[in-house]
Amino acid sequence: MSNHDQSDSIEELFNKLSRRISLSTGKITIEPIKGGGSDRCFYRILYSDETVILMTGTCEKSDLRSYLEINKFLFAKGIGVPEIIAYDLETESALLEDLGGDTLYTQLVQEKNSKRINSLYGKAIEALAEMQVKGKEGMNECPVLRERIFDHKRLRWETEYFKTSFLKRYCSIELKNEAQLEKEFEELAHSLASEPLFFMHRDFQSQNLHLKEGRIRIVDFQTAHQGMLHYDLASLLRDAYIYLPEEVQIKLLRHYVDCLKGQWKLKVDDEEFVEKFYLAGLQRNMQALGAFAFLTLEKGKKEFASHIPTALTHLNNALERFPQFNELRVTLLSIPSHLTRSK
Repeated sequence: MSNHDQSDSIEELFNKLSRRISLSTGKITIEPIKGGGSDRCFYRILYSDETVILMTGTCEKSDLRSYLEINKFLFAKGIGVPEIIAYDLETESALLEDLGGDTLYTQLVQEKNSKRINSLYGKAIEALAEMQVKGKEGMNECPVLRERIFDHKRLRWETEYFKTSFLKRYCSIELKNEAQLEKEFEELAHSLASEPLFFMHRDFQSQNLHLKEGRIRIVDFQTAHQGMLHYDLASLLRDAYIYLPEEVQIKLLRHYVDCLKGQWKLKVDDEEFVEKFYLAGLQRNMQALGAFAFLTLEKGKKEFASHIPTALTHLNNALERFPQFNELRVTLLSIPSHLTRSK
């Protein structure tokens, strides 16, 4: 499809959705929004000095329905997800509030002031705790969340994804002791699967957090589950897109725990929480490496390969705390050196 034909198609889709809410638009300007690992497409539509986001093109028919149900669930609790203006399940499309192009990621790559960086992360951490705790209430009343528990099976799916997509396919590693590696993955899954269940975003990282009028706004939540607190926190602090030194992570981790205990009145064992945070970081970084490998090899999105070295650094650093995962540590040593260097 040519760019002209694509623009015509997007305009027709926008007009169809806008008619549902009697939106008078007139002439419009279409701006494609690039980036991301999703199969969905996003466009900023300018009309009558206003803007909205058109989301369309998912390859999974259940994806928009999941997005809508979880959005409705969170929006009703006052969580900072975008407002849904109109949608059409037949075309898998929706008009959404425009949160702007200012994300936590774009702010962090430009910001040099450490106080400002800490302030940005502080807002993100407070928004995360609010979403997790408020979202815990009534999770079983949300049709999508009721069926999604981030349990042992889901944890093992992620580590298999890492083993197959990253170790075997991307790195071309022939595993010498796969049975021992599987045993370590089992141990990790068992240690995490017993945690209490809260609302779990599953991809709470800097590129999915927008800043609008000084408030954190959250996107890309359609794969949310009921799950542990630690995973989303690890997604934020051990983010493959933005590297945070360990000492900064610890300070922010303490702020998060203080927030849970102070504002949300949760009972938290500090020492146990820190250990589970790093275990969840192992899990999350393996998931990210599997995803980066898949997106690079299968989807042709080569830009994701540039984030592999940071994810590997996080993974190796965390492994220093856990001698019981020696086979994983040894396996990572066999990764070709050119894959471990930042581009």
